[in-house]
Amino acid sequence: MKRDIAMKNKNDYLKASEIKVKKLLADLYEEDSNTLQELGRVRAKFSQQINELEEKEKELTKKRTELEKYFNQLKKADAKTFNEAKDRFEISLNYAEGDKENFIEKAEAMIGFIGDKITDYQEKLHDAAEDTSELLQLHIDDLQATKDELIGKIDKLKTGGTETWKDVKYWFLEKKESVKEYISSIGNE
Repeated sequence: MKRDIAMKNKNDYLKASEIKVKKLLADLYEEDSNTLQELGRVRAKFSQQINELEEKEKELTKKRTELEKYFNQLKKADAKTFNEAKDRFEISLNYAEGDKENFIEKAEAMIGFIGDKITDYQEKLHDAAEDTSELLQLHIDDLQATKDELIGKIDKLKTGGTETWKDVKYWFLEKKESVKEYISSIGNE
């Protein structure tokens, strides 16, 4: 009889314990699942922060490198190339300082410069011989496309964030040089 009571107590105890264990295991699995989810979010967050810091470091390195490059070009510029070197240096300096408004002002001045050249070439087009007028019209079309592209980039810059600012700045520096060379080459034709 003692044994029956002990077995009954054991069976009752095991059943009660089994219920507790199953509830506890369910709670532990849920907590484990939540912990793994949070761990995933934290890893993603840190990964994103690391990526952002790496991008910032790359941008700072690029700013520093370009600023040094354009400053060295400015120091080495002769009287003939000084103004161009000064313009490039000031654009790079403004970007490094974060002066977006001043940069936009310079870019809009470039748009005006391109517009003036287009007007000059359109006036020359009226007096040009047929063989040169086709080439001149091609140059006008190329400059107009560049001007339109620059206007679009500046409009994006005015409403965009840091990435847009960086992209437009680098595009502009490259484009400015190529436009000046292109205009110079037109004058040599």
